[in-house]
Amino acid sequence: NLIESELFGYGEGAFTGAKKGGKEGLFKKAHKGTIFLDEIGEMPINLQARLLRVLQEREITPVGSTEVIPIGVRVIAATNKDLLKEVKNNNFREDLFYRLNVMPIYTTPLREKREDIIDGLNYYIFKFSGFSDIYEICESDVVNILINYKWPGNFRELVNICEYLANIREDDIKINIHDLPRYILDSEYITSNITEDLDKDELWVLNKIYIYNGIGRRNLSSISYEEDMNLGEGKLRRIINKLKEDGYVTVDKGINGTKITTKGIERVKV
Repeated sequence: NLIESELFGYGEGAFTGAKKGGKEGLFKKAHKGTIFLDEIGEMPINLQARLLRVLQEREITPVGSTEVIPIGVRVIAATNKDLLKEVKNNNFREDLFYRLNVMPIYTTPLREKREDIIDGLNYYIFKFSGFSDIYEICESDVVNILINYKWPGNFRELVNICEYLANIREDDIKINIHDLPRYILDSEYITSNITEDLDKDELWVLNKIYIYNGIGRRNLSSISYEEDMNLGEGKLRRIINKLKEDGYVTVDKGINGTKITTKGIERVKV
């Protein structure tokens, strides 16, 4: 009832403690604008029915009132749940799902954007501690674990960890592995260690990308023949794709070529 009154407002005397004259709800405030409904998958079923009616009829009725108020609102809804699964499990209304699913946008989880992890760590470490580089407050093996972690909680979890690291940091003492939360160290979400096996061809390619940062396949192939590695562009494509999937390099189709990531630099230095 509290959520319903916040969204749609309430009339005077609607319940004990109600404000004199009632209260304007968020949907009325958003008239001719946009309202953002976060974690829509957590909305109770009975409230889903009320929301569906609002979206269909484009009008609201405040709690404890008979007044019908026309509204024109753009709705953006977000969730980290698979709403189709929730529909099948009878946790989310199918008609509301199709009413909301007009222009779906799917975000990529952090574990699939490993090149963003170090940038995210640096940004939030700076925000919480004032240090611009996570290596300034953490030992390299700590950073390696964080880069290899699968982040089931995505950016919210990353922000939480950065705040935690900033809070436990002691002056002039770098954070080590034993300072990390136990749930990370014991987690099934830790991927293979930084010394995960790369064959000699893959290591050779990674080293050359480190030396010639921004190099393309054609130049790599020429260098390989000069050094008797004899790697054609087809094999180099497969190797670079694997290095990219493992988070060691990023690939730009433009003039920037293939560049090594922080994880790749750490692997080269092992």
